[in-house]
Amino acid sequence: MEGSEQSLEQDETAEYVHRHLSLGDKIIIILTLVIIVASVLTILIIMNKVSERVLLKVIAGLALLDSLLISIIIIRNNRAVKALSSFNKTYLVNSVYPQGDKLFINKKAVKIGRLSEGTNFCIRDPMVSKVHAEIRKKRSKYYIIDLNSTNGTYVNGRRLKRGSRRRLVSGDTLKFGEMQYKFISRV
Repeated sequence: MEGSEQSLEQDETAEYVHRHLSLGDKIIIILTLVIIVASVLTILIIMNKVSERVLLKVIAGLALLDSLLISIIIIRNNRAVKALSSFNKTYLVNSVYPQGDKLFINKKAVKIGRLSEGTNFCIRDPMVSKVHAEIRKKRSKYYIIDLNSTNGTYVNGRRLKRGSRRRLVSGDTLKFGEMQYKFISRV
């Protein structure tokens, strides 16, 4: 029973480490462990308890293990990142260049405007206001709000009143200045 409790505790620790530590943290832990083992072996050599040949073999083995573990961590984390990015299926795509970048809506509120600071999506168009509009998520529904823009925010060709909001559905066309986007949501 004692062995299975210890194994369960190790599994829980491994699960915690995988879920709560960043890639950088995991790599630092591995490198720290390698340094500790190498330091202990160096002390043993100084005390004439281990030969240099054994130390070199152990360090070579640790370096190989180290690079293997780091590779596994990177692969595992990249899969997690891909899974998370495919999970979020709400985005804007340029209607003129649909093969272009998707502007993922991954926050409760996303501001759109001409400024690069203070907005999440910067549109380089002189017809777009500095802070033009905002897309908000509320209870798994998305809304667009015109933030008193000068030239208006359009949804499916209809101009929103300044300061008003409208619920978005997948396929809606949004226009800010001269730029047109399609709202896609597969929640």
